Amino acid sequence: MVKDNHLVIKFIIMKYKIVYLVLIVFITSCTTWKKELKQDGNEKDARMNIINDFYHKHSKKNAAYFITNNYIELENLYLFVLKKKYPPSPLRTDTIGGYTYSFPTQYLEKKERLFYWQDKEKVLTRNIIDKLTAYIKIDSSWYKKPYDEGPIVSNGRRERYIYYFVCKNNISKYKKKKAIWINKEEYPDVKCRKN
Repeated sequence: MVKDNHLVIKFIIMKYKIVYLVLIVFITSCTTWKKELKQDGNEKDARMNIINDFYHKHSKKNAAYFITNNYIELENLYLFVLKKKYPPSPLRTDTIGGYTYSFPTQYLEKKERLFYWQDKEKVLTRNIIDKLTAYIKIDSSWYKKPYDEGPIVSNGRRERYIYYFVCKNNISKYKKKKAIWINKEEYPDVKCRKN
C-alpha cells in the first residue's frame, strides 16, 4: 500500500513537471519574437515591426496582406493599415521597370504569408507580379476600359482593417485598432516620448 502511494506521488510530481515545462516553453515562444522588434529606425523599420507583430498574432497560412502608409503627416506617429487580400489593380501607366504610385512594388514573404506594399522609390518588377499572382488574383479586368474610368475596388462588403499607430522615436512602441475607418479624433494615445 505504501509503495503504491509512493508511485502515485511520483506520477503526480512528474505530471506537474511536464505541465510546468510546457507552460515555460509556451510563454517563451510567445514572447521571443518581440526581441526581433527594433526600437530605433525609420518608416521602413517600423513597417517590419508591425509585420512581425501581425505575423505572430493575426496572420494565417497562404494569405496575403496589403499594407498602406498614412498619407497625412503625423508629428509623432507612423500610421499603417493592414488589409487582407486586397487585389491590386494596375494602371495603364504601370510598367515593369517603371515607377508607380498605386501598384505594390515591395513584399516580404514569411512562412507562407505575403505582406506587400507600395514604395514610391522602387520600380515595379516582374518578381512582385509573380509573387502577387501566386497568392491573389491581380485585378486587370478594367484595364481595357476608357482612360478616365478607374478600377472599382469595392467588393460590396465593408471590411475591418487593422490600424497600427507606431511611435517615430521608439518604433517598438505601438498600438493597434481594428476598424472599418478611424477618424483622427479616435487615434489611440500611444504615449510617445517628446523629442
